[in-house]
Parts: sequence; C-alpha cells; structure tokens
Amino acid sequence: MVENYKTIEAQEKDGVTIMRFKDTKVLDELSIRDVGLEMLDVVARALGAKFIIDLAGVEFLSSAVLGKLIKVHQRVVARQGRICLCGVRQSIMEVFQITNLDKLFEFHESVEAAMSEMV
Repeated sequence: MVENYKTIEAQEKDGVTIMRFKDTKVLDELSIRDVGLEMLDVVARALGAKFIIDLAGVEFLSSAVLGKLIKVHQRVVARQGRICLCGVRQSIMEVFQITNLDKLFEFHESVEAAMSEMV
C-alpha cells in the first residue's frame, strides 16, 4: 500500500520502506520542512527498520534537505536500521561528495539494486 503525504510517498515492499519525493525540485523552505517531517513520520510509523529513499525523480535539491536526510539517518540508525539512497543524479551526488555525506549514506543506482542488497 502506498502512503501519500504532501511531499513524499512511501510504500512497504518485502520488509523495506521505500520513500519517493513527489516534486522534481525541493528548494523552498516550506517544502524542505514538510519533507523532513514527513520522512521522520514514515520512519516512526514503519514496522521494519530498512529504508530506501529514491531520488530518481529529483532534479534539484536544496542543501537544507541534506540536514533533513541526516536527521532521518540518525533516527534509522537509532532503531538499529539501515537506510540507503538511490537514483541520485550526478549533480546532486556532487553535493553529497563535497559535504562528505557520501561516506555517511549508502548509495545504489536504482530501487531494484538497493532492494537486492536490503533483503
């Protein structure tokens, strides 16, 4: 079942919760706040502790979203879970590399590749 939020959608598949951003651009302050709150809600409500954040549809991402992703990562790790990002465009990946967050997060090319590592 897919759960629809204002800025993301989430679905559980084989014990893994997959989150996708609805917008191609996450730049304004209100959207960034909502993305953070909604991802944390998904983590809190999920039955399992494995998460994939699919960024394939995201063309532009404010650096402020990185802080939200770090907070989500902390929550997942606190419940002894696992989280990875997938479908990250090269331009966005460069931001992760510049900020050294490429060492914090696990990355995969696609949801399918991430799923094969998670299950």
